[in-house]
Order: sequence, then C-alpha cells, then structure tokens
Amino acid sequence: MRARAMLLVATLALTACGVHQPTPELDPGRTEAEGNLAGGVPPAKSAVVYAELPCSDAPEVDKWARRFESRRYQWTRMLEHPRRGGQHLPTVKELFAESGLPPELAFLPAIESGFRANARGPRGSRGLWQFSAGTARRHGLVVHADRDDRLHVERSTRAAMDLLHRLHRRYGDWPLALAAYNAGEGRVDRARRDRPNASFWELAAARRLPRITRTYVPKFLGFVRFAGGDAGCRPTDAPTMAALH
Repeated sequence: MRARAMLLVATLALTACGVHQPTPELDPGRTEAEGNLAGGVPPAKSAVVYAELPCSDAPEVDKWARRFESRRYQWTRMLEHPRRGGQHLPTVKELFAESGLPPELAFLPAIESGFRANARGPRGSRGLWQFSAGTARRHGLVVHADRDDRLHVERSTRAAMDLLHRLHRRYGDWPLALAAYNAGEGRVDRARRDRPNASFWELAAARRLPRITRTYVPKFLGFVRFAGGDAGCRPTDAPTMAALH
C-alpha cells in the first residue's frame, strides 16, 4: 500500500513537470501577433470573421471600375504575369483565406505595388504592401541592411493582415481602415476630430483627407469590382460622395 502511494505521488510529480512549460516573454512593445511574426511563427488561424468589404454606389468607385475595364488587358496581364500577380496572388489569396479578413483584400498589392515584390516607393516604402521601415518593424518584420522582410511575400503579407486586422478593430469600417492604411491612423483621427462618427465618404466629400487618400479608397474598391471580387458583397447604405456635396 505504501509502495503504491509512493508510486502515485511520483507519477503526479512527473505529470506536473511535463505540463509546466515556461512561457516565452514577448517584447512589451509588441502584440502577441507581432512577436509571433518576429520569431517566424505564423499567427494562428483567426476565429474572428470580419465584415465583408462593402459594395458602394459612389460615383468615384464606378469611375475607377470603368477605367480599369477600359484597360482590361493591361491589368489582367499584371494579375497573370508570372513574375507579378501570377506568381504572388495565389499565395496572398491563400493566406487571406485563413485570416477571416475579406478575401478581396488580397488584391490590395495591385494598387500598392502592381504585385512587384521588390517595388520601391518614393519615400522608402518597399515590397508588395509598400511598408515603411517603421511600420514594418512595428508589425514584427526585420528591416536592416542584411535582411528586409518587406521583400518576403509571406512574411510581409502576414504583417499586412495584422495591420488590417488592427485597423478594422479600431475603425469598425473597411473604407476608413483602408484610408488609415494609406494615410496613417493619425491623419484619419485628425480628420474625424470634430466629427468622430464621420464615414470615409463624408470625410472625403468635406476634403478632410489628403487627395491621394480620397482617391485610394474608391480606386481600390473599383479594382475589386473590376476583378469580380465584389460579386457577392453586401449592399451598403453609405451615402455617395456626390450626394454629400
């Protein structure tokens, strides 16, 4: 009996040792997702299903959709080119399919970089997603002379998904989240300072956002329509910019 008791105690002690694993500490300046990215560990599949990318009847979206359609060969070729969309779009789509984010956001590099993984922007932004060095580092990417994760398709896409997740959580609205992706959260927040509930379309109509951002959001939504990505998206009650003038 005493031997059996001692065996039971030993078994429990070993079991406890087996399940007690030290938890690695994250840099306090990073989120858990950013820590995972920095360590090369892909974030777990999201349990959150985010709102669909809205349909919009804004004239600016219609204008861009028609413009892309008028140059269909050029844009279709970019998506299918073996060194551009044809090479990277399947990977990006697959990652977005696991994320809970609207799958149409996989087309965003078409506007950002033309799906060139080594694209260089005028202010030092790089890669498919055109991250600045500071934004890239804040989202767990390594950027230095010997390694630039902005040029790595999978790592940079995971960082972009992390950023888009965060922006949507902050604004609860995809047009505003996209505006913040383009102009920065500070610029969007300043535009809404006196109108904290204003939509992107209201801010754009009032010219509270930079011109490039007022163009960026309808341009992307127009590209999604052109590419056929919004065929099943939900209708929106958002007013058109023309109606707000």
